[in-house]
Amino acid sequence: VKVQLATISRAGGLARGLMPPDNSNTQFAVLALWTGRRYGIATQPALVKAYNYFHKTQGRDGGWNYHAELGGSTPTMTCAGVLA
Repeated sequence: VKVQLATISRAGGLARGLMPPDNSNTQFAVLALWTGRRYGIATQPALVKAYNYFHKTQGRDGGWNYHAELGGSTPTMTCAGVLA
């Protein structure tokens, strides 16, 4: 698990150049990090990055969209953003 977290950290947490980050998948990654933390895995740096990402991409209306650059928000992705 430590190797996977290091790989994700080196990549900046994104599949660069492929697609914009998709919040519908990110919410599951945050849940996995939270679970890992409960089992003693050092996930704090990744959780802080996730927090910063969601804080930075929150829309002016207080919600989130599937892709941050689309603007506006959707109820499902706002729920994912609040969860994250």
